[in-house]
Amino acid sequence: HAAYFGLGAYASAILTSRYGWPPALALAAAASGMAALALLVARPVLRLKGHYLAMATLGLGILVMIVGLAILATEFVWAERLLIRARDRVARVAQKLRKPKNDPG
Repeated sequence: HAAYFGLGAYASAILTSRYGWPPALALAAAASGMAALALLVARPVLRLKGHYLAMATLGLGILVMIVGLAILATEFVWAERLLIRARDRVARVAQKLRKPKNDPG
């Protein structure tokens, strides 16, 4: 259950922040998408019994965690590149401001 809540929240946040969707529409779309994903996963998993059901449930949680960590790592790399570009721009502006007025170069 927690994996679907987390994926739905992440999908809603991405739709709102990156694609400019209205929050209510993003929430509804993310909830619908996660419900469809849960249905696709639950149909074969719920046919299992006992230890097999437990292993499938734990495996799905681990899979979501690994994919989530990969997405977060990608987001951090993207954010780091953005911060480096901003730092370089600030350094260029500061250098221009420090340059004397009568300096031809």
